[in-house]
Amino acid sequence: MIIYYEHLKFCAIEKIVYNIVGKVRCPYPGDPPHGRISPLKFWYTPGDNIQVTCSPGYVTPLEPVRKPTCRENGIWSAPPPPCRSYKDV
Repeated sequence: MIIYYEHLKFCAIEKIVYNIVGKVRCPYPGDPPHGRISPLKFWYTPGDNIQVTCSPGYVTPLEPVRKPTCRENGIWSAPPPPCRSYKDV
């Protein structure tokens, strides 16, 4: 499926996003419940990493979690890690 947004000048092909000059971008993945993504951008370029900062009373998992990275194909390497309540850890 190809969607072309004239006013934004980009198209999306199966969640892989290209701007009109053909550069691959990853879309903003959305904040996890009880957390915030940083850095906050509308589009991320391949190689960009994101991290999650959890709200007070919440933490990310204790096991080592690799930061999600925007890959060359326009898809994130992993979803943002969840924020869990201190009570659940």
